[in-house]
Amino acid sequence: MSCFSSDPVSYKLYYFNGKGRAEVIRLILSAAGKEFQDIRFEFDKWPEHKPKTPQGMLPYFEFDDVTLPQSNAINRYLAEKYGMFGKNLWERTMIDVIYETGLDLREKMVEAMFEKDEGKKAELFDKLGSEIVPKYLGLFDGFLDKKTNENMFFVGNSVTIADLLVFHLLDGLLQKTPTLLDNHPKLTKNHEKVAEIPGIKKWLEKRPSTEF
Repeated sequence: MSCFSSDPVSYKLYYFNGKGRAEVIRLILSAAGKEFQDIRFEFDKWPEHKPKTPQGMLPYFEFDDVTLPQSNAINRYLAEKYGMFGKNLWERTMIDVIYETGLDLREKMVEAMFEKDEGKKAELFDKLGSEIVPKYLGLFDGFLDKKTNENMFFVGNSVTIADLLVFHLLDGLLQKTPTLLDNHPKLTKNHEKVAEIPGIKKWLEKRPSTEF
């Protein structure tokens, strides 16, 4: 069966037992109402599975006779396939601007999370809370500045991968700081609208509770 068929027989997503770089893939598929096999590996099982992966890393994604590595390539492919990547060149460009901004924030969050030196780790987390996260909340607010309560998606009038990546990042931050968005009403509304999408609401209710 061709990878250009309307829908594959099945989707299989391979990742660690966590949200991480696979969660936006899960959110896209959930928003689109698509079933998928969510195949998870504990860290101690990774060495034996690593040689079987397309690039020696996770996540990767399988459907029909296709195996796709690279989470952001998978995200963009699925977003394009299921109408979450804009309706024209300008919308896709703005989605990419917001998406890449979100990736910049994620990089700083991951840096702090995986720092091995405890002293430096504490410094990185302090800087995240006092400088970096507030800066990015301001940037995301700016993208929503001219939106109305009836249409609080970042680009256009429906959910895109820009909304889903920001939702995922804020979801993790809100678990640690529930008051994070108290002074960000438009960003709060965006977060709520994404969470209300039926497929995403269903996913959030059933997904495993994990450390990351």
